[in-house]
Amino acid sequence: MAIGSQLLRKAGLPARVMAVAPTAAALLGFWAYANMLGESSGSLRESGWLFPVAEEVPFWDMWTVQRLDLVDWNLLPPKVSTFFGLGFVLVLSLTLRIAGIESSTGASLSIDDEVKWTGIASAGAGLCGAVIGSHSPGLTTFNLEAGSTDVRAAVLTAVLQLALWLSGLPVMNLFPRFLLCGILMNLGLVMLKEWMWTARRKVGLLGLLVIYAQVVSSAVLGLLPSVLVGVVVALLTAQAQLMDLHVLKYHVSGSSIRANVRRSYEDLAVLKSRCDLINALGLEGFLSEGPMIKFTDYVKQYVERNSAVRFMIFDFRACQGCNVSACALLSKLDKVLQNASVRTFYSNVESEMAKTLQSFGVVGAKIFHSDSATATSFLLALQRCEDLVIADAQPTLRTNLSSLLPPAPLCCSVKLVALEAAVQEFLGCSQEQAATLSAAGTWSEKPAGFKLSGQGRLEEVLHIAVPGHSEVTEMIDVGASCGPAQQVSVTRLGALCGCEGLLFDEESRSTCTVSAERSRFLAVQKQPLKDLICVAVVILVVAVNY
Repeated sequence: MAIGSQLLRKAGLPARVMAVAPTAAALLGFWAYANMLGESSGSLRESGWLFPVAEEVPFWDMWTVQRLDLVDWNLLPPKVSTFFGLGFVLVLSLTLRIAGIESSTGASLSIDDEVKWTGIASAGAGLCGAVIGSHSPGLTTFNLEAGSTDVRAAVLTAVLQLALWLSGLPVMNLFPRFLLCGILMNLGLVMLKEWMWTARRKVGLLGLLVIYAQVVSSAVLGLLPSVLVGVVVALLTAQAQLMDLHVLKYHVSGSSIRANVRRSYEDLAVLKSRCDLINALGLEGFLSEGPMIKFTDYVKQYVERNSAVRFMIFDFRACQGCNVSACALLSKLDKVLQNASVRTFYSNVESEMAKTLQSFGVVGAKIFHSDSATATSFLLALQRCEDLVIADAQPTLRTNLSSLLPPAPLCCSVKLVALEAAVQEFLGCSQEQAATLSAAGTWSEKPAGFKLSGQGRLEEVLHIAVPGHSEVTEMIDVGASCGPAQQVSVTRLGALCGCEGLLFDEESRSTCTVSAERSRFLAVQKQPLKDLICVAVVILVVAVNY
């Protein structure tokens, strides 16, 4: 019957006829031949052609006729190994069946809902004495080939089965043994053909080898070993595919992008002449450790070959997710770029990812995770980079940059007196010394994320952060005997940033970064500070105790 079904399929018989023709032809042919020979049902049963006779009983007998005294209750609870092993196989099989139905029909199914309702239906069938139910990709495809486009065929099949069960008719008295065996052989042959022959056009060589290995292992070793082989290969294949994914969607320079803000002709000329300072990189897909390792290597090589880069924006709008390992690699890349004098910004960052990045040491001021009323977070990050480029090109603005907007100079005498009083209190010097130091330097407002000094770098400018007017995050890379380097950070309201280079001609011991918007600092150059001997001595005492 199995071979005949395949031949009829090759002959172009319609699928709706194929559903019943082989079984009906075999059943009618058997009984016609038996009647021609004059064989009775009893003789056919004695010779093994039919199943043992079954009596006609009402459907409620399964609940009323119970012999609980014959039940061995010790065998009822399943063994743990059998329960979890078989449960794992059933859930995995059901998930794969649902995926097969989605692939063949193009429909989108909820795996959680399908598994839940399959369990509920199986529980109800078990209470009625039936076996568990499951999805069938083969029958679904067969249903589509037969021309069915709605649920009427499924509903009619269920109604007929329910009517047969309620009638209590012993239908198995009419079915010969070989017919049911032929149905099973037919299904098995179709499945083998689909898995081991037709699948060669759907999967690659590796997938075909996995299918062959599973079929052979299931025939030789059993069901569970074959499932284990498939699961192990699937995990290894998925990890290899994740390693080969590309997460870089685009990489453009400042010549191709511009923030949607109105600027003067002078500022536009500055941005055009310094467009190579800004780079934007868009990422896509799911960010994991494999693709991020390749991405960080790409960024490092690009920065090494393009020393003009000073600002980088990482845009995550097209990303579907990010794991902890990817965030750790991003934070490590952030520190590498910071040491290379490249400032990084992050746009379209989800809240959970932003928290993870900050836990790894990325300054929160670099992260743009929400859009404004007039611009996206990417455009806000781009606007910040452009403002910094313009300020760097104009020395008069560089020291007055405030919150990434054209800054207001600190010329108000009231503000200046308050700042000098804060310097006097912080350094412990006289009012005259504080005024002299203030006159020798320049007061300015710095945005959050501005780098005042770098660890291991010889600074030429002393930035004095005064309590009540500024906030600084000081970070020290203490290294490690093995594994990744360890970093220690502390937030200070008063600090001497870069004092080692000016007072001792030594490299800075820490990296100081502005951590609050509109923070005010007094910047003093190296030579003017040395000319102020009296004030330098006071600062030296504070620096030694700092």
